[in-house]
Parts: sequence; structure tokens; C-alpha cells
Amino acid sequence: YEKIKQFVSTAKSQGATILTGGVRPKHLEKGFYIEPTIITDVDTSMQIWREEVFGPVLCVKEFSTEEEAIE
Repeated sequence: YEKIKQFVSTAKSQGATILTGGVRPKHLEKGFYIEPTIITDVDTSMQIWREEVFGPVLCVKEFSTEEEAIE
């Protein structure tokens, strides 16, 4: 839980945009829950892009060419 929160926080501080989620659901005060999270404006050098988060986090990156998408 803390590691996922750290991933999201670091991504945000590096310039990524948190479209939705990234926080504990308000109705779940106990336990280790985090809302499904969508992150945009990521760069391939960011930790959130390079490492497996093992949580409800999806990074979305735009591409211009098919080759760039495969890369």
C-alpha cells in the first residue's frame, strides 16, 4: 500500500498527471485500499513506467508512430 502511494506520489512530482484515483476510497477507512488510478503524461524514464507497481495503477503514454509504440 505505502509502496503504491509512493509510486504515485513520485510520478506526480516528476510531472505526470493523475487523471483519477491514487488515494484511499473515503468509505474504506480501514485496510490497505487505493482507488484504481490512471496516470498520463508519463515519460519512459519515470519509475512508474519502468517498474511493476503491483497495484491498481495504469500508465497511459501517447505515441506518434507504430515504431515508437513498439519501443
